[in-house]
Amino acid sequence: MKSIQSIGDLLQNQFENNSLYPIVGSVHGNEIRHLTVKSYYHKIEKIAFGLDANQIDKHTTCAILSGTCLSWNIADLSIMCSRRITVPIYPSYTPDEIEFILNHSECTVLFIENAQQLTKVKAIIENCKSLKLVVTFDDNADNDSLPIKFISLKSLILEGETFLENNRHGLKEEIISIKTDTLATIIYTSGTTGLPKGASITHDGLIKMLDNIKVFMQNRINKDDRSLTFLPLSHVLGRTDSLICLALGNQTIYAEGFDQLASNLNVVKPTFLLAVPRVFEKIYNNIQNKISNENILKSQLISWAYHASETYFKKIQSDLSPSTFEIAQRELAYNLVFSKIYNQLGGKIRFLVSGGAPLEKEIINFFKMANLPVLEGYGLTETIGPITLNPLRKQLPGSVGLPIGDVKIKFADDNEILIKTKAMFKNYYKNEEETAKSFTDDGWFKSGDIGELDPQGYVLITDRKKDIIITSGGKNIAPQKIENLMKLQPHISQFMVVGDKRKFATAVVGIEKANWDDLFEQVGLDHQCTIDDLAKSPQVHEIIKGEIDAVNKNLAPFETIKQFYIAPLELSLENGFLTPSLKIKKREIFNKFNTEIDNLYKIK
Repeated sequence: MKSIQSIGDLLQNQFENNSLYPIVGSVHGNEIRHLTVKSYYHKIEKIAFGLDANQIDKHTTCAILSGTCLSWNIADLSIMCSRRITVPIYPSYTPDEIEFILNHSECTVLFIENAQQLTKVKAIIENCKSLKLVVTFDDNADNDSLPIKFISLKSLILEGETFLENNRHGLKEEIISIKTDTLATIIYTSGTTGLPKGASITHDGLIKMLDNIKVFMQNRINKDDRSLTFLPLSHVLGRTDSLICLALGNQTIYAEGFDQLASNLNVVKPTFLLAVPRVFEKIYNNIQNKISNENILKSQLISWAYHASETYFKKIQSDLSPSTFEIAQRELAYNLVFSKIYNQLGGKIRFLVSGGAPLEKEIINFFKMANLPVLEGYGLTETIGPITLNPLRKQLPGSVGLPIGDVKIKFADDNEILIKTKAMFKNYYKNEEETAKSFTDDGWFKSGDIGELDPQGYVLITDRKKDIIITSGGKNIAPQKIENLMKLQPHISQFMVVGDKRKFATAVVGIEKANWDDLFEQVGLDHQCTIDDLAKSPQVHEIIKGEIDAVNKNLAPFETIKQFYIAPLELSLENGFLTPSLKIKKREIFNKFNTEIDNLYKIK
C-alpha cells in the first residue's frame, strides 16, 4: 500500500480493503440508513466530478453552510479529495458574517442546507463576486432566482455521473495527485472576541492529527465501534469526529439533530461519543433535578449508591485495591442506580470524550459512577483538534490528559502553554502578521492558555491568558474555575465573571426556563412566563443568590461574587451570545449589558 499522504488516501484505502463494510449512516426516526464504503466512495466521486462539470477550478475554495448531517461530510470529502479547499461556515452565522468569510476566502462554490440558509445567501450574494455555484442539500430546491447557477446536490451528482462517463479517469487519479502540503481546508475560528481568523490546514496536518489519535488509542477504536455525531462540523472537534472513521474504520452515524439526541442515542447505541462540556452539564443537571424530586426512600438509596461508588473509585484512583465488600457494594450500587443512567446513553458506550472547554470534576466523577469514563482532552483550531487526552487506562479529573502522538508541550515564563506538532495549521489565511505573532522565535505555537503539568505528566489548564481578571487591587482571578463551579448549580445555565480593573468580582447569570418548571408556583409565576419575567422575579433572584453564596463559601475572599445580574433573555447560539462550542461570547455580553454591569458597582 502506498504511503498515506492525504485524506483522499485514507478514503481510497477504505474503498480498496473494506468496500462492502457500512462506514457511515444517518438516523431517520427509529432506523439507521447506512452507506457502505463503496456507496460512500462513489457518491463522493460523483460530487467531485460534478464540480468539474461546472468548471470549478482545482485549488479553489468551496464553502459549506449547513447544520451537521451526512451530506455535509460527503460534500467535504468531495471537495478535499478533488484538490479543492473546504471552508466551513456555521449555520448560526448572520448574513454579514457569511459574507465576510465567503469574500475573505474567495469562495467559488457554496453548499447550503435548506431554504433558511438560502434566505441569508440571497441577502448577500450580489456582494460575493467570486461565487459561481450554489448547491443545496434540499433535493426539491432547484431553479431558485439567483444571479448564479443554483442546483440541488442530487442534480450535481447526476452531472458528475455524466461527466465521469466521458472522462478517462476517476477519483483515484485525483487522489494520487494530492501532495502532502496541498491545502485541504480553511477553518475560521469562532472566537469570543474580534473577527474570525482563517486557519489554513494542509492534508499532511489532517493526516498527522488522525494518526496521533490512532497511536494514542492503541487500536481501541475499530470497525466494531460506532459513534453518534451531532457536534457542529464547522468546529474542529466535530470535524475530527467526522473524519475518524477514515483512519480507524469505525462507523460514524449522523444524528437527526441536537434536539433528538436522547432518542437517537437509543437508536444508534454508540460505543463512544464526542461532545462539548455543555452537553454533559445538561445531562448531569437534568439527572440532578430528577433526583431532587424523588421521595425519601429513593433519595436515601441514591445517597448510599453515591457513597459506595465514591469509596470504590477513590481507591482505584489512588492505585489501591478495594476490599471484597467495597467491590460488592459498588456492584450493587451500579445495578440499582447507575445502570439506569448508563442505559439512557444507549447502553453500549465504552467511553465519552469531552473537549472545547473545561468540564467540572464533579461531573466527570458522576459519569464514572455510571461506568461512563470521560476522556477530557484539549485542542485548538490551530492544532487541528486534540493534542492531549486522558487515557482509557487512567483518567485524572480536572486535567486534560497526556500529550498524544508527536505532540510536545512546554510552558512560557508566564505559564502559557507552548505546542509543537506536525498536526498544526500552516498559517492564518491572508494574515501574516497574526501568524507571526502566534509563534515563538524558535517555532513553538503560543496557545493563549495558562497551565501546568502535574507530577504524573498530565496537563492542567487554569484559564485563557486573555480572560485572566486583574482587579483594581491587583488580585488575579481565573474566571473559568468560578464559572464552571457556578454552572453546577441547578438553576444557573451560564455564568460570566466580571471584574477586570474593578474593585471586586460581579457576574452576568444566564438561566433557562426549563430549569424552573417545578418552581413556578414558588416564585409566583406560571408556565406562560418568559425568561424576562423570571429574571425580574425577586424570588428567582433570591434562589440564584443562594446558589452563588454556596459556591462563594469555597472561594478565596477576592474571588467571591459580590453582586450579579440575571440576563432577561436566554443566552444561546441562535441569538449570538454563545459560540458553536457553546461557550459564552464575552464581548457580546459586555456590549449588551454594559449599563447593567456598571450598575452592579453602584449598589451599596
